[in-house]
Amino acid sequence: MNERQESSALLQFDHLSTHRYRVYLPGALSSQAPREGALLRVEWRLAETNFLPGWGYADLMAWPELGDLSLEEECLAIIRGSPTSLGLRALAMSQLDAQARLERRSLWQQTPEPPRSHYLAGSVEDLLTLDYSSLARRGFQTVKVKAAKTLNLTQAKAILQASSTALLGHDLKLRVDFNGSASLDLLSALLSELEPSRFEWLDFLEDPFSAESLDEWITLKHRFPQVRLFVDRAETPKDDALLELADGWVLKPALQDPLFWIHRAQGKPFCFTQYLGHAVGAAWASWYAARTASGSAIDSGLLYESRIDGESEFFSKSIGSESACFETGPLRKGDGIGWTDTDWNSLSWSPWK
Repeated sequence: MNERQESSALLQFDHLSTHRYRVYLPGALSSQAPREGALLRVEWRLAETNFLPGWGYADLMAWPELGDLSLEEECLAIIRGSPTSLGLRALAMSQLDAQARLERRSLWQQTPEPPRSHYLAGSVEDLLTLDYSSLARRGFQTVKVKAAKTLNLTQAKAILQASSTALLGHDLKLRVDFNGSASLDLLSALLSELEPSRFEWLDFLEDPFSAESLDEWITLKHRFPQVRLFVDRAETPKDDALLELADGWVLKPALQDPLFWIHRAQGKPFCFTQYLGHAVGAAWASWYAARTASGSAIDSGLLYESRIDGESEFFSKSIGSESACFETGPLRKGDGIGWTDTDWNSLSWSPWK
């Protein structure tokens, strides 16, 4: 089945219902709080299950500031038969889930445990107040932070130099995600002033520049070959030069087909991340990380400290967030991606018209 046929097959569902939720992200991760997302409940009639009707579940969380449509526009695009990559991935997951539920089997059968998660700090400033001893006791080995666009050299140098001592003292490493907003001058100046020994705690820099700024990626890698650079949101094969240059890739199953991208990676390490939405989205990201990584997945972004409003809170609590390990026990007790019919039916669902 080619890509066009596969996309066409994903549009042939019978009914779509949504459960709306609100998620509160930690620290300065979101420009607005709370953020709204939607669980999808999709009815399929699949040839693999003799066209019996069955429901499958997925998560849909949109980040317009990173290039997605709004949540409403993403939902409308699905209904109108022209979903974006985000919508197609949600439909693909719900289809897998529906088939497994009709066959009364768990997708977690014979699936290993997901990779360990990194700890997601709320802001760069939080690096000064984190309880690094607690993080180490809870099993974390890496800390990730998203750098604000307003970060300046003086501020970055002071925070990183202060936190590096704590990181090294607890055998922790740091990942910094710039979301394409850093300048070559700032990073060059910052890395030049750090002592060579302090690179030991720097795991990688993620998206220091935009995908269009390939020359800046090349220059930074040439100046600091010991610093690993990871690329995120590689949605199409057009960025071959950047993908080749990067030391590793960040992969979001909510947006990208893991099988396709892992095949292209040719052995480069992957950091799987969820889309900072519902626990259902975290479960799917964790399943893909466990199922398809084949040893190439490093510490990933599968868990983070958040709060979900109302009915959905049970789902978040069941997978845990206190340790670096994603809890699959509750998921393995249910069919499909996890949880029982009673759990799913406890949520309020509204037909999308």
